Amino acid sequence: MNMNKKLKFEDLEEIINKYTTKESKISIEIKDFNGNIIIEHNPNIKVNSASCIKVAIMIAVLKKVQINELELDRLIDFRNLDLDDEDGIYNEIERKATVLELLTFMIINSDNLATDVLIELFGFQYYNDFLKKNGLLNTELNRFMGIYDSGKENYTSNEDMYHLYKQLYQEKILNKELCDIAKNILHKQRLKDASQRYIYEDIEVYHKTGGLDSLNLRNDCGYFVLNYKAYYFGFFMEQMTSKEDASILIGNLFKFIYENMMHLSKQTILA
Repeated sequence: MNMNKKLKFEDLEEIINKYTTKESKISIEIKDFNGNIIIEHNPNIKVNSASCIKVAIMIAVLKKVQINELELDRLIDFRNLDLDDEDGIYNEIERKATVLELLTFMIINSDNLATDVLIELFGFQYYNDFLKKNGLLNTELNRFMGIYDSGKENYTSNEDMYHLYKQLYQEKILNKELCDIAKNILHKQRLKDASQRYIYEDIEVYHKTGGLDSLNLRNDCGYFVLNYKAYYFGFFMEQMTSKEDASILIGNLFKFIYENMMHLSKQTILA
């Protein structure tokens, strides 16, 4: 059996229909980095990125390190910055941190204040220029994370995130050392209530989640490694029955797809 056998969206509809509304917006993509599609549904539509855009921010900051315009151990004092986040860890500890610490908590805790400090460091124009220069044409950074700005949102698409993670995995977007740093941070992800919700085994996965209560939105994208081969996964769910339901749905979908791929993999080995 072919590991690249394509699943049909219809195979997932029974699971999905429990959690959708008439306004639901769904984009799904599972694809290896050779372009072989496992399953896809609306992979090119522009979606609200929520915190998934933080991966692109991390890569853009590391690019500054690569061209010697920034050091990872630079200490940033942001006690006087007019930025706020009610839930972030920097409400608990001193508002001073190295660039590497800010990058790490931005990803593994999804800390909004850490993200906003990094946005403030180089400005929106730098990040948006970086996105377009690297082919992320549907990805836009339009507002801070911890400050709601009416009428402004951040956007991306599954295809953009696929392109970004592919460049990271293949070590083309940064040098090897910095790609390894980015991968290590992603691998330490602490927010596992979406794609990893029902996975009991320790799988090799590098990913970032995102969510917005106001839009009943939950996202999760990244890549996992199965039998020494990497597969991108992206789930973007908006206007679902609730944000928590969207997390449950993503967990069920990832489990269904992953177990299906595991089954095909075992059949391939035994063939």
